[in-house]
Amino acid sequence: MTENMTIGVTIGENCSIDPTVKFVVDPSSNDRPIVIERDVIIRSGAILYEGVVVRHSTTIDHYAIIRNGTELGCNNRIMNFSEIGRDVKIGSHSRIGGFVCNRSQIGDQSVCLGDLVHRYELSEVPSEEASPTIGSNVLVARGATIVGATTICDGEIVKIGEIRK
Repeated sequence: MTENMTIGVTIGENCSIDPTVKFVVDPSSNDRPIVIERDVIIRSGAILYEGVVVRHSTTIDHYAIIRNGTELGCNNRIMNFSEIGRDVKIGSHSRIGGFVCNRSQIGDQSVCLGDLVHRYELSEVPSEEASPTIGSNVLVARGATIVGATTICDGEIVKIGEIRK
């Protein structure tokens, strides 16, 4: 891997990164660099924040946003306009095409076209909301919503418009 001209970004061999891609890092801290492994494609308008790790052979499509500390396994595709929150873990060979809230987990070979969201319960004491967990070989159809600490088991299908709480 080589250090990119942007401080705090390491880019592997044979990557294709559009010049409009934005890397957001704190130049005073090198604690959480952005790491992009070999054979990664990042298309126009995408934004990656510090601490993001993109494993080899992944494609990040136009205008996708990937927030701090998220880890993408190998051979994934993050589709146009997707937004992935902080500290999300996504396995390998998955397709993401919606909103994924902070700290969610998605297994291998899953397709998530719907939204994974927090419950956003009101409380006088701020706390971290529980996040969805999606197993391997799962399909979350477009328009489906997974809410809070819900677990979708391996091989399940969440249909169009379905809400799981």
